Amino acid sequence: MAMNCIRILLPLVATFATLPAQDDKKPQDPPKSEPKAEAPAEQKPAADKVDFATQVLPILEKSCVECHKAPFTDADGKKKKPKGGVILDSREAIEKSKKGKLVVGKKPDESMLYHSISLPADDDDRMPPAKKGDPLPKEQQELIKKWIEQGADFGTWKGGDAKDGDAKDKADGGKPADKGEGKGSSDEKPKGKDKELAALEAGLAPLSDAALEALRPRFSVEPIAPSSPLVRVTAYGRESATDDAALQTLAAAKDHVAELVLARTHVTDAGMASVAALPHLVHLDLRATRVSDEGVRALAACKELRSCNLYGTEVGDQGIAALSACAKLERLYVFGTPASAQSIVALKQRLPQAQVVFTADLPEPMADAEAGRGRAGRR
Repeated sequence: MAMNCIRILLPLVATFATLPAQDDKKPQDPPKSEPKAEAPAEQKPAADKVDFATQVLPILEKSCVECHKAPFTDADGKKKKPKGGVILDSREAIEKSKKGKLVVGKKPDESMLYHSISLPADDDDRMPPAKKGDPLPKEQQELIKKWIEQGADFGTWKGGDAKDGDAKDKADGGKPADKGEGKGSSDEKPKGKDKELAALEAGLAPLSDAALEALRPRFSVEPIAPSSPLVRVTAYGRESATDDAALQTLAAAKDHVAELVLARTHVTDAGMASVAALPHLVHLDLRATRVSDEGVRALAACKELRSCNLYGTEVGDQGIAALSACAKLERLYVFGTPASAQSIVALKQRLPQAQVVFTADLPEPMADAEAGRGRAGRR
């Protein structure tokens, strides 16, 4: 019996002997492939980041820079100045523009550049102007808006490296421009204007932080010139929210407001009392508002007013007559209003220095006008 058991077990022992030796350790799972390390967030290429030099600058160069480049002398020796004093061919000019905040990083609604290109096609302030071409395509407007929303990063672009005038000087023999030539040039503000502003600034302390805090929820506020206590207040990007109640906040800075832009806002005659309370107001823009004769009569109290834009309002003859009390008025825009030619003539008699823009139509070129008179004389 024992021998039979041995004979049975021997083949089994031989079979086990041929099996590979097993480690006492627990079997390991098959090795997994190592996950690829991701690049730090700051090293990832931002595929959707707008590049100024390759995406935004070409738009400006094609549609804007022709009229908004630094002063230069053309081939005929004529000095050319940028339209409206706005320069877009250099980073420094854009960032330090005296005409307002052209670009405010992350705030397209407060950026005059985006504001002007996104206006309706029939708006007088739309850029490029109608006579220069169609509005920028919507995708270009959105691209510029996105660039501003991302912080308005110019990258390494500086622009304005070579002034056309300097290039012409070199072409004429390499003589450098006279460093004193700029003094008293037409690019500077007339000295009379400087004296007038200086008189308004005399003894005026800078606007307090408390006053700025009161204004900024409703308006954009900036100095009219570096180190000036006088300020420019605008409703850019907030037009739909700016009404007569908003104008009451101007009282916090009433002695400092020299320029006030309320174009396309919801202000009415009722709010003009707040505007009339600004003793140093020099420039006022009321385009396309609901202001009428009653409101303008209140503005007769603005004794420092030099410029007033009433385009597209309901101001008529009575309002125009009331402005004759503004003895320093130099420029008045009244096209697109019910005002009659007779009221304009009467205003000019009282204020002969005032230039009144009564129609959007441009005068005939002188050559055509002369030819027309010549033909009329031969009839």
